[in-house]
Amino acid sequence: MTKLGGNVRITIDRKLRSDLRAVMEGVLRCEQSSPRPDIDVYRLGTGSLGAYLVDTAEALPAAELQKAPWLEFIVEDLAATEQGLARLGMAPIDYHDKAHNYYQAPGGIVFRLASA
Repeated sequence: MTKLGGNVRITIDRKLRSDLRAVMEGVLRCEQSSPRPDIDVYRLGTGSLGAYLVDTAEALPAAELQKAPWLEFIVEDLAATEQGLARLGMAPIDYHDKAHNYYQAPGGIVFRLASA
């Protein structure tokens, strides 16, 4: 049987690095490390999200990233996490699944929140 691995890679405009950190560290409480100047790695349980930082011209526009795979983040306190995202000015995006809220993070990655 094949299983989905725990490591995800995204590429974002380096200008959005601090905005993505605010979401990943500040709201989602992920541990962050930078093994190289052009990558931030966020720990998500047993997996990780690697954010490769590129110049604006090399980054996909946010609209294009809505066509990429979407992620699900399982959080302990759904309401508190949603409030944290709202404090950063992030509102849910419109999507037909109304049972979950979907967001587009700085850099374009789309994710939904689910309760643990």
